[in-house]
Amino acid sequence: MSHPSAPPLWRSTPALLLLLIQFLVSIRDVPLGSFLVLYLQAQAYTPATISQVVASAQVAGMLAALIGGWLAIRIGTKWLFVLGLVVTAANGFVFQVADPWVVVALWALGGAGGALATIASSSLLTQIGKHGQLGLLSGLFILSTTASGAIGHPAASALIQTYGYPVFALIGQGFVVLAAFVVWRWWVTEPTETPTQPKGTLDIRMIKPWPVQLIIIMRTLATINYGMMLVLVPLRLNELTNDINLVASYGAASLIVAAIGQYIAGHAADRWGGLWPSLISFAVVVVCGVAIFVAADQMWVLFVAGVLSIAAAWALSTMLFVWVADRVPQADHAPLFGLLYAVWSVSMVIGSLSGGWLIEIHPGLPFGVLGVSNMLGIIMIMQFYRTSPSHAHA
Repeated sequence: MSHPSAPPLWRSTPALLLLLIQFLVSIRDVPLGSFLVLYLQAQAYTPATISQVVASAQVAGMLAALIGGWLAIRIGTKWLFVLGLVVTAANGFVFQVADPWVVVALWALGGAGGALATIASSSLLTQIGKHGQLGLLSGLFILSTTASGAIGHPAASALIQTYGYPVFALIGQGFVVLAAFVVWRWWVTEPTETPTQPKGTLDIRMIKPWPVQLIIIMRTLATINYGMMLVLVPLRLNELTNDINLVASYGAASLIVAAIGQYIAGHAADRWGGLWPSLISFAVVVVCGVAIFVAADQMWVLFVAGVLSIAAAWALSTMLFVWVADRVPQADHAPLFGLLYAVWSVSMVIGSLSGGWLIEIHPGLPFGVLGVSNMLGIIMIMQFYRTSPSHAHA
């Protein structure tokens, strides 16, 4: 239930600014990774080298995330946001250089900046939506990523085909710099709770409470599922049908259904709390994993279950903000989001690598493992909302 004094989100300047910033950044960042691979391939990079370039951003992002919370405490969340956005723009220069080591360094630097910006935006989101509208704001926040990605891919393709990769990269950097300017010029820092740890230090005791440990584990389960589904289902569909149009249709359907799922999950969390949307999302992951395990050779099962599982994963990403707001003091949000970003990075690597290994044993095995393991998520989310009182949905 919404707080009586909370204005609608469309009348909240901070909420609208945050959504605008996320849109500006994502319209570049979402297609950037896809076209980087194509660009490096055209430059005669080997697949092994390309994978190392891509992995460098994840590793750098994980390391930056571990100090992101400390930086937020030292310089403030607003300035961490500006810093992260400016540093993220550095990876656009990979399309201007030829030296492989410089390419790796620039792409890694962009990954580090992206981690800092994500920590800042996540912390600001829970601050803005703390009066009972967090679920809807979280859904719209994630939706702005998928929507801008849907727009950014064809726009980037048209730019590259007409003007080349350097112009595409330069225009994309302009969007990120514009987003940083919006934060610097118009974001007004709101007073927050007094930090629970001394200024300038990161208290490891923050992860000791049982609800925080549950959040970390649930985040891990949801992300491993996403990492596997993102890679394995398109590959499996292509193996069965050799139809690139079907794979493209699957990607489009995933974005559309995920957008709907994010909105429904966020709105439901505002009305009834975080338990049921999270419980249903984990249940969908379990059912979809088991369905693909049983019918891994059926194209329509792969398509439908893959789309629904991806949507459930995005819904759980929306619910992550609700979990943190419901169980963690505001002063600890930035450090925790830093840790959760590192968890996301490691979980994505685990998901893609373990999925590739398991599918060699049996086509349905990684999906069956996903289904069984995410049953733990169902148990944990029930325990999570049984252990301590809610802060955000009272």
